[in-house]
Amino acid sequence: MTRFIPFPSVSLLLIAAALSLNPVAGAFERVEAENFAKGSFVFPDDIRDDGPNLLFLSIATDQKNGEYQGDALMVWHEALEERSIIPELARPWHFPVMESPPFFVRGLIRRGIAASFQGKLPPEQGAVLFIDDLNAFAGAAGGWVVDGEPTLVLFKDNKIRAVFKGQMTPAGIDEIVTALQDPGTDAAVSQSQ
Repeated sequence: MTRFIPFPSVSLLLIAAALSLNPVAGAFERVEAENFAKGSFVFPDDIRDDGPNLLFLSIATDQKNGEYQGDALMVWHEALEERSIIPELARPWHFPVMESPPFFVRGLIRRGIAASFQGKLPPEQGAVLFIDDLNAFAGAAGGWVVDGEPTLVLFKDNKIRAVFKGQMTPAGIDEIVTALQDPGTDAAVSQSQ
């Protein structure tokens, strides 16, 4: 005779799993890096928390895609600067994210990328994040996929508050402004078209 024993905890696990799919429910993987000022930097621990921060992430699988995302994120950066959103309403941080290359070329990559940001943001507000597994990094941050598109993250109180993906659009800028007006409210991933 087989007995059926209900497991209410299974239902709770399924609900918890469903809730974990919320794109802003994740947390960033902790990554030790060197910022563009050549100082020690721990992502996301060293991001200042005295106001809203906009994180510009290029999570790239290859150099060509990294360059595309870097250029697209600079278009976002310049548009947000023109509207006085950064640095007045939110502090900008730039983080190119890539799979870890051999140790002996990391410095060369870091210096090349840092040079492209010279004069565009304080060097303490950027770092190259060398990651072992890009998909795990993106997944831990909220179930994101590595889709080759630029990512902007509203980060406040050590939490991911909103995520914006894709090319800069006026509507995307407006969405960021709306999220900044109430950064305590979590928002889902927004895809600019």
